[in-house]
Amino acid sequence: MRIDDVNRAGGIQPTKKTNPYKTENNEVRRSSSRDEVQISSEAQALMNAQSQGVGATDERLAELKKAVMNGTYQVDAQQLAEKILPFL
Repeated sequence: MRIDDVNRAGGIQPTKKTNPYKTENNEVRRSSSRDEVQISSEAQALMNAQSQGVGATDERLAELKKAVMNGTYQVDAQQLAEKILPFL
């Protein structure tokens, strides 16, 4: 089997790069429409739940920090193993 013109680049035709935001006179065309974001009702409910639950999280975090500092924090090995197992 014989293959000719392996390194031939003559078949490639250059293309002109165009900017869709420029006109023929190289002026930048501005879009008249504005971007718009819509947040779903599920996302709004999640944001509300997070903002309302911040105090409870802060309290729990303060309790954990205090237990660690006092040396009284205990880790339940069984519960830890059950949480790690799905990732193995």
